[in-house]
Amino acid sequence: MESMESQSALQNKHEQARVKSDWLISLNCQSLLPNIEEMRLIFTYNHPSIIAVTETWLNNTISDDKIHIQGYRVIQKDQLVHGSGGCTLYVTDGFNFKHRLELEDHDFEAIWIEGKINKTKYVIGCVYRAPDAPVDDFFNYLNDVVWIETWSGKEVIITGYLNCNCLNNTLQQMGRMEEFLMANVLTQ
Repeated sequence: MESMESQSALQNKHEQARVKSDWLISLNCQSLLPNIEEMRLIFTYNHPSIIAVTETWLNNTISDDKIHIQGYRVIQKDQLVHGSGGCTLYVTDGFNFKHRLELEDHDFEAIWIEGKINKTKYVIGCVYRAPDAPVDDFFNYLNDVVWIETWSGKEVIITGYLNCNCLNNTLQQMGRMEEFLMANVLTQ
């Protein structure tokens, strides 16, 4: 049986590892349910503050308890088109945040939260654009969110999957994404 001192040392070591780990991870899972056990295992040892997941392929028949990861609160936005899409944010229990529902639009797959990190206010979004979704409407929506939030003094972080082929700059989607990034001084 371990002594109390060694248990405490192990807890301290675990806490230090959590502090050193990435605080935000974004991934495209292409169906969350079949991958949830693997994610639970991964995020037992790697414990970022926020996990942003796109292409969850979830719908309103899937309850939060089926996709719960211990130590996290879950916020999900179901897919708009059957067979693809959907966004989920996992936010660690220790992270104080506000779900920004007023930034969400029923025409777009996006979840927004606001929280403070090292005295800086951040608005963090997990977004997904389906391949056939209107490019201009989607980037206009993102532009509006970024503009409103940066003008109110917040930093904006957008994670997700935009379905823009970055290898082909002749496509409208790539041109519109570059325009959005440059207009808002964002980097990828």
